[in-house]
Formats: sequence, structure tokens, C-alpha cells
Amino acid sequence: MAEEKDPLTTSLISSQEQALAWMEKMLALARPESVFGEPIEAGDYTIITASEAWAGMGFGFGLGTAGGSGASDSAKGEADVGEGGGGGGGGGVSTGRPVAAITVGPDGVRVERIVDVTKIALAFASVLVSLIAARGRVRRAGRG
Repeated sequence: MAEEKDPLTTSLISSQEQALAWMEKMLALARPESVFGEPIEAGDYTIITASEAWAGMGFGFGLGTAGGSGASDSAKGEADVGEGGGGGGGGGVSTGRPVAAITVGPDGVRVERIVDVTKIALAFASVLVSLIAARGRVRRAGRG
């Protein structure tokens, strides 16, 4: 007869298996094909694009036992005991944003950055909004 596992253990094992599967998918990004594009030949020149790739994740699990409501089981004289557990995780992956073009030709190798003006503008706007919000908090704190 196979040993039965309690639902909490089964849930934790399932969560761990899912986390490992997700991590394997993320590690697949560490291949050169994920960052460097196929070489494009144009006359004496070969151009290779380089893209940004990043991945981040976090997971957490917890188990615990705690006393119940304090009511005792009249037949056994024992207090109710509760068990609990939980887990969670999340992450993100980003690939494909070009950051450089590598040109190989008769003059040698050149690496030219590709500037993402939209990303710079969004970062500037975020900093500006944060500064305005901080200034408002300082002004309100000064009044009190």
C-alpha cells in the first residue's frame, strides 16, 4: 500500500515542482540565441543585433501550527490545534529589446548602441512625478 500524504505536503510538493519548472524555463533565456540575432550579411558587412534579456523571481513558503479556539474536546480533554501553510511566488521575464548593433566589415568590428528614447522619457517622467510627490509631503509635514 502506498503511503498517503496529507493535503498540505501534497500542496507544497506541487508548488515546489511548479517553481522548478518555471525556473528551468527562465534559465532557457541564458542561451546566446536569446540575446544575439541571426547574422545578416550585406555586401562586405555582417550585422548582428544584440538584445536585452533579464529575468527575476521570488518564492516563499510557510507552515505553522497554532492553538485553536481554546475549546477542548470533551472526550479526549485536548485543545483544538490548527495547522496551516501557504506559499507564493512571482517573477518576470523580458527579452527582445534591441540594445546594440554589431557591425563586422573590412574596417573591423564596431558596436553601436541603440538608444531607446521612449524608455528614457518614461524614466524621466517617473523621477519627476516622485520628486513632485515628495515635495508635496514635505510641504504638508512643514505645516503640521
